[in-house]
Amino acid sequence: MVKMNSGEGRPANDPRVRRAMALAVDPQVFWDRTYEGAGLASKSVFSEVSIWDNDIEPIPTDPEEATRLLEEAKADGFDGRVEILATQSPSARDASLAVTAMLEAVGFEVTTTTINSTADYIQRAYIEADYDITIGGDSMLDEDPYVSLAFTVHGKSVSNAIGYDDEEMNGLIDELRGTPPADRQE
Repeated sequence: MVKMNSGEGRPANDPRVRRAMALAVDPQVFWDRTYEGAGLASKSVFSEVSIWDNDIEPIPTDPEEATRLLEEAKADGFDGRVEILATQSPSARDASLAVTAMLEAVGFEVTTTTINSTADYIQRAYIEADYDITIGGDSMLDEDPYVSLAFTVHGKSVSNAIGYDDEEMNGLIDELRGTPPADRQE
């Protein structure tokens, strides 16, 4: 999973930059280069095998629109630079390289900072939220996605290391709390 820090002072705080990064990354290319195609490549919150799968289309891959949005943000003062925070694992290295290539292809200037230990990575990514982009997995159980969403994406959560805060999304997450799993399914 590619995570963008949209907190105050970060490049992805600008919706144009955030959207440009999302449009630039092709999940199938990412998956092929990182995991040799093993698994499901998707930009959806819930994959097609999840009981929560729905008909909401994920953001497409559109390098031309990504370039346009990035140029617009640059015209308003954004310098085009982003940093990827990664661990030293082979898959993190491959993932960082894949994302770097896709972002640079649309005009971003990308640097990668490699963290030596898991503890240092957790400190910087999850406690300090000191990153622009990081690559890693967040577990979300089909049986009860509320906990994962409430603690990692909800705008009012102290654990929201991506800095995302959208009132509509917060409301949808709040609706999940206290609802029996069987009632949440379509």
